[in-house]
Amino acid sequence: MAAVSKRMRLVEAFILPKTRPPEKIGHKALARCLSDIAAMAGTPTAALVTIALPAKFDVKFIEAIYAGMSALAQKHGVAIVGGENDDESGAYFDFHCRCSVFVARGKAVLRSGAKAGDAIFCDG
Repeated sequence: MAAVSKRMRLVEAFILPKTRPPEKIGHKALARCLSDIAAMAGTPTAALVTIALPAKFDVKFIEAIYAGMSALAQKHGVAIVGGENDDESGAYFDFHCRCSVFVARGKAVLRSGAKAGDAIFCDG
């Protein structure tokens, strides 16, 4: 078996416009992990989430992020099994999502296996 892992980081100040609905933030973080794992021929079953929060944050906003992520996780049979919360003294929140799976040895699809003439698909 080969381990396949993907981590997605979203930092409020750099990637996320303040007008983006929080459910879409959660959806995007998990979707990017699921997509990258699927592209490597993996089938994720679990995700870990770490979120660093500024001193002042809106609890409803954070709950909505998790709601968006949870809806997508349920749709794809992925359990959010843990992670970490961190107290961040900065002005922005920092959000990480990680999916890891095992793929049968020799079955993982890697970028290094690409050949001239292969089709390339982008999802983000």
